[in-house]
Amino acid sequence: MKNSIIVTLFLFSLSSHASSRYPLEPFTIVNGSSAYYGVKSFELGDLDNDGVKEIIYLSNQNEFNVVEYQKPIDSSFLASVHNTKWKLKDHEYNNNNNNFYIVFDLSANGVHLFLNGQFSSPITLSLTNGILQGTSGNSSVMIYKITDHMIWGEIKDSRLDTSIRTMPRKFQAIRKSS
Repeated sequence: MKNSIIVTLFLFSLSSHASSRYPLEPFTIVNGSSAYYGVKSFELGDLDNDGVKEIIYLSNQNEFNVVEYQKPIDSSFLASVHNTKWKLKDHEYNNNNNNFYIVFDLSANGVHLFLNGQFSSPITLSLTNGILQGTSGNSSVMIYKITDHMIWGEIKDSRLDTSIRTMPRKFQAIRKSS
């Protein structure tokens, strides 16, 4: 009963306390399990400009806290995104009219990098401490944050990065509808 009241208040009591343009104190990122305890007011806002709104709330102790929305990356992740395409957002791989996607393939237990109509060799991903990563030749992929419609990580494609010394670059990718 208490949880349903908090959720109801959470959904319907949008206040402007946390949306001030002048921060009072540094924000604290808390884990989701303690996020709803003692909430006076809250607001949604994209604080880190990654396209995903964070929950900013004022606790009963008058402290501002931020909760990031992030799905856990676990062994079921590949099955849930099998055969989906993710387009890189504002990334240099999309320059020069390139059509660049990351395509998840459960049968390959990893991803293919899709560039202008051609697939790369499969890159098998392994899960370590909540991070998916894999390498194939000079190509590599690391995925460390996901939501329903976006993924974040680092990528290197040997077709575009011909030097072995090129370091993987950070990316954001948006899920494309099937």
